[in-house]
Amino acid sequence: AFLPSLSPPVEQIRAHAVASNRSLMKLIADASDSEEKLMRALEFDWAPTVNVLTLQFLNESVETRLAALRWILMLHIKSPEKIFALVEYVFPALLKTLSD
Repeated sequence: AFLPSLSPPVEQIRAHAVASNRSLMKLIADASDSEEKLMRALEFDWAPTVNVLTLQFLNESVETRLAALRWILMLHIKSPEKIFALVEYVFPALLKTLSD
């Protein structure tokens, strides 16, 4: 929920949002296979996460849109079958964003 804070008028807020985004993305990207298996075992519901990220494509800030796209790409790298199952929601929003 901090992606919209990547481009606020207050530089200090932006700096904290960028640092938080980098740290969280690194944490997820560096997750080991055993941690990924745990996420699958817990049946993590990917749809709400992808939905929130897709909604960020509508944000007027280019930085927020790019960050959401990076998250979806990283999640796709980590679990392609889960993200591919949700492509029907991501693809139309992505096309709309690219047409803006």
